[in-house]
Amino acid sequence: MEGQALAEKESIRNHISSNSKTNDYRHGQYKITCPSCQNERSKNRRDTPLSVNINSETIVYHCHHCGINGAMPRTQGVKMKAVKTEPKKLVKIVLPPTDNKGKASEWLKTRGISVEVAELSGCTLTEKNKKPVIGFTFEDASKTVAVKWRTCDSEKLFWWDNSASRLWGRQVHNDSLPTVESTIVITEGELDMLAIKEAFKDHSNIDVYSVPNGAPNKITENKIDPSEDGRFKYIWQDRELFKDVDKIVLATDNDKNGEILASELSRRLNKARCYTVNYKGHKDANELLVHTDSETVRNQVLNAEPVPLHGLNNIDFYADEFQSLYDQGHPRGITTGFDSVDKLFSLQTGYLTVVTGYPGDGKKNVVTGVDVAKSMAFFSKCDTGLTVYRGQGTVDIHCWKARWQWQSSIGVASLTFNPLNGRYAEAEEVEDSYDWEF
Repeated sequence: MEGQALAEKESIRNHISSNSKTNDYRHGQYKITCPSCQNERSKNRRDTPLSVNINSETIVYHCHHCGINGAMPRTQGVKMKAVKTEPKKLVKIVLPPTDNKGKASEWLKTRGISVEVAELSGCTLTEKNKKPVIGFTFEDASKTVAVKWRTCDSEKLFWWDNSASRLWGRQVHNDSLPTVESTIVITEGELDMLAIKEAFKDHSNIDVYSVPNGAPNKITENKIDPSEDGRFKYIWQDRELFKDVDKIVLATDNDKNGEILASELSRRLNKARCYTVNYKGHKDANELLVHTDSETVRNQVLNAEPVPLHGLNNIDFYADEFQSLYDQGHPRGITTGFDSVDKLFSLQTGYLTVVTGYPGDGKKNVVTGVDVAKSMAFFSKCDTGLTVYRGQGTVDIHCWKARWQWQSSIGVASLTFNPLNGRYAEAEEVEDSYDWEF
């Protein structure tokens, strides 16, 4: 049987290797012909019933016609075929000198950003096709390898000379200023990066970068594989930047796409050290700078709020509950209908109440519920423990366990029972002669 299974897998592997859809073992889901049943079929011989799923480690196959199925290592005993791809031709980058007094410089100033900050951060300001543009340069070993261009107008057009999968932003520190230690700010756009740099330029040094490709339209729910994480490749390319960083401020836009980007980045950078910025009703950091001032931008960045962690909330989350507790005290719960019993306990959702007593003494009549008296495990876990005892002319309800003093207290309440109408009534208080403390 083992030899037969090995022969079957070898046949499947050879078939996958010879099929034009799967011969390069590229990751994906494929439908191809089945070597086990194809030649035996009298009809639909061109059918592709064999489902093949190839991932980074395994090949899983299943034929929906003959039922043959199994899994095997993706690379074991396989000589991987190289995929021939034409290398993309790189454009030779020749940067024009920055025009400090041109239309691009004037437009940048309307966004609250100085030419000085732009140049230090790796920008070039010029004109292309008689339009003012700003170029965001990407460098490798002090050599410009790519430029992302943007028109300096409301059209907001982008294009690339070459391409880059790195975070954008040259970090130049002023030795005369303090540095915000162990902190990195990531923005959704280049102008937001420049706006934050502008806000901090005379205050302190802070490392700020922009993602190179904006925000996605939807959240990816699949398991993150760095080797296939194409859109967020820049995170893995620049992972050394985050190695010893305690705080990562995600200064993404105040819209749906910005929230999606913040969520995706926090998944890859560890949510426990990620923070988000409140723009006080504005769209992004640049808009906040334009409509307020540098001090406001600094305060919002430095006082960024932690990304919420599931099940973990700060004290502000419980503000309404604290106020209610202060104003109204502890809630008493649902009344039993009898004042003497209400002094002992009240019923509340989320609490376990155990009612015990001799058969026929009225447990179910006093409190509607399930008799769990036979389970000693409930005695240690319950919040309120009651015992019902039918005496001479009265039914005594003894509260022998009270975990929360605002819900119950140890003691006894007595009721009289009228068998003619099946109703209880208040009885005169009696002295409890039992010691119910445990």
